[in-house]
Amino acid sequence: MAMTMDEESHEIVASKDQGYWLTTDSTFLIVLACLVSVVGVLLNLIIACILTRERIWQEANRNAFLLNMIVANLFGAMNFGMYAVVLMGSDNSLICMFFIYTIQWTYQTSWFSLMLQMLDQYLCIEWPLKYPIWMTDAAIKALIVTSWILPSVHSVVFKWGIDGEAFCANQLDNEQIRQIGLYIIMTIFVIPLPIATTINLRILILAKRRASEVAVIRVASSSRPANDQRLMVSLRVFKQIWRSILTATIVVGTLVLTLLPTTAIVIDSIVNPPTALHQLKIKLLQFSIGFVIVGATFIACPLIYSLRVAQVKKFYLGAWRKVTPPCGVRGSDY
Repeated sequence: MAMTMDEESHEIVASKDQGYWLTTDSTFLIVLACLVSVVGVLLNLIIACILTRERIWQEANRNAFLLNMIVANLFGAMNFGMYAVVLMGSDNSLICMFFIYTIQWTYQTSWFSLMLQMLDQYLCIEWPLKYPIWMTDAAIKALIVTSWILPSVHSVVFKWGIDGEAFCANQLDNEQIRQIGLYIIMTIFVIPLPIATTINLRILILAKRRASEVAVIRVASSSRPANDQRLMVSLRVFKQIWRSILTATIVVGTLVLTLLPTTAIVIDSIVNPPTALHQLKIKLLQFSIGFVIVGATFIACPLIYSLRVAQVKKFYLGAWRKVTPPCGVRGSDY
């Protein structure tokens, strides 16, 4: 007897008596997840310490948002280690759910922090006179707190809206796979990426226009020595903003690249849902590879800022000089 469309959509794919479906036999993936966690924690911790010790986060509003992003990435990298525990076969649904909620929380907070950096740049370029009035210390603190509170909406919808905990309860049917898959795509790709890309493109266009205006002002002021100092300050501030804009552009591009594989895998799971446990296991292996690539953002972001923030670059260069002898100097012979 043929199943109806509704019966097929609710066909059980994973159940408790079949074994825990999140277990994988890939030792490489487990080791890779641990490596992402350890390296991500180390890199983000270094940048967080430099930003706070040298009070860089107080020099500009965008640096405060950067510190908030690095802290979110730090907690995200710490939590990513639990993914290895889940893959090794821990059937404790509490560990699985704690990992899912915390990784979503920190990842979205990191996204919000990046958007706040771009918002800060946009306001500074578009409304330079009103910018100091709007971006006060109280406003910055409120935005940072909001970036940590807002992801709770995501958790509420995930738990009660789509019954996302079935993902860890080992009781999945095709309809739940579709719902969870669509929700993942909407929250990590469809909604944040177009917003971030649109804002960043707008900032790039404005910055290019302002660069032309600054060049014109520089030529017009070349015969006025009294304005030289003020002009140099304006140029220096603009160069700092432009450098920050380019860094945000690189970060957004990196996030797009790391999200594409997972998005493609989730879309394929929605269009061609698994009908048996062994098919679900194959999808899990594909998703795990894509998810580890997403987790690599916890490494990629601090690496990008290590190359773009002068103080962090100076720290790494100093550490490199300490572990490597100067050119032409040979070690002692024994």
